Amino acid sequence: MTKLLNGTAITSVSFTLNKQAYIPLSLKLFFFRPVNYVFFFIAVLNILAGMLNLSENKISNFLGLAPLDSNLFVGVLLLVIYPLIILIWLIRASQSKAIGRATQYAFYEDGISVQTDSIYIEHKWESLIMVEEKKDYLLLYPRKGAAYIIGKEAIDKIAYIYLKEILWKLRIPKKILKP
Repeated sequence: MTKLLNGTAITSVSFTLNKQAYIPLSLKLFFFRPVNYVFFFIAVLNILAGMLNLSENKISNFLGLAPLDSNLFVGVLLLVIYPLIILIWLIRASQSKAIGRATQYAFYEDGISVQTDSIYIEHKWESLIMVEEKKDYLLLYPRKGAAYIIGKEAIDKIAYIYLKEILWKLRIPKKILKP
């Protein structure tokens, strides 16, 4: 395998993510997105339209229902399906391989390496699509919908400040405090 990163690591940390931290973090990453707000808004609008009998739609014609019934049906169906999706997702997230697995992160001038018992990956800083700082965690996104979650307490304070300076210079979306 060709090594992408140059030099020696600025700092290296080992971090194990527990279930109590993983579930809420991943829930925020997955569900608090604009598309989910739109989904919820459409459900509420359908219920209101059904209650106020505002429109006749193709769904009512297809199902053979009155407009009141079809809008209420679609709205309630959307509001029932959404929590079921969340429940299924929570069950799957609680069984994630990321929980309880020690991950070794090494930070370099030009990127990061990530190693577990089964993988070794290197990323140049420029290949990240977003960086986000939470209260207790640093999230590095190598692709949409996936993030490396690193506990800030695992990183040495001086190395963390230096790392934030590197991340701040990147020309990618970031939600981190200026160093």
